[in-house]
Amino acid sequence: MKKVIISICILVLLGILIIILLPKNNGIDYEKYVNEIKSKESILENMDNFYNPKDGIMLNENVSGLLDVALYDFDNDEETEILVTRVKENDIVLSLYRVEDNKLKETDKIVLFEDYLDFSDEISFNCFLKKNENDVFLYAESLESSSLIADGITWKFRKLGFNKDRFFDIAKKEFSGSYFDEDYLSEEKDFVKETGLVIDKFAFEENGKSLYEQNRKNSYKLYDIIREHISGFSSVDYYDSNETKVKYGVTKFKSYNKEILDLGNSLKEE
Repeated sequence: MKKVIISICILVLLGILIIILLPKNNGIDYEKYVNEIKSKESILENMDNFYNPKDGIMLNENVSGLLDVALYDFDNDEETEILVTRVKENDIVLSLYRVEDNKLKETDKIVLFEDYLDFSDEISFNCFLKKNENDVFLYAESLESSSLIADGITWKFRKLGFNKDRFFDIAKKEFSGSYFDEDYLSEEKDFVKETGLVIDKFAFEENGKSLYEQNRKNSYKLYDIIREHISGFSSVDYYDSNETKVKYGVTKFKSYNKEILDLGNSLKEE
């Protein structure tokens, strides 16, 4: 009897060991391909921002680099895809890859926002994934404000889906100004709700929050881009100034995928 029990225990342990050692993702070493992407590109780092108060122009540089890499079966075809976000000369660009014949194959590319880092002196941008039953959607929200050479805000929004290794547009919106009445904001909030999100207030309203903060259930934040004024900076100090280069702020790039990411655990239905 003891021999039978020992034999069963050994078989169970062997079974567990086999499960642990079985290759994941159809035997594809995705970490290898992620590292291949990272090794060929410069990863974005925080950068200082300057403007020219004498001539009233921004001195923002053309920015290019790797922002984020995420792994998931985005289009629900039982195959893992690699979603890569880059900044290319201030455009935010998304690329979708799959591994085919032991090589990375780019299956689609889309410019999320053009000329994004060119003009505004304050930026709050976030990108997140949200799961709805079996589908995963990508949401991007941007709030840009200007006070150095102009006055006002710009709000941008985009929702993308995934199908057959490709992106498809679902919703897109942008508005700018320095004042918005309640009726106008109510219409814009209805638009956001139609995309499947909850919204109480926009982030630029008093006590407002980002769309991600208002929709954290079944969501996973991929990255942020934040541009903010440095402590103690005031443009009033530079009225009628003859200076041609003044540091006013810093741009921060924050990816939340430091390791190979299992989004399956992060996007579980609650």
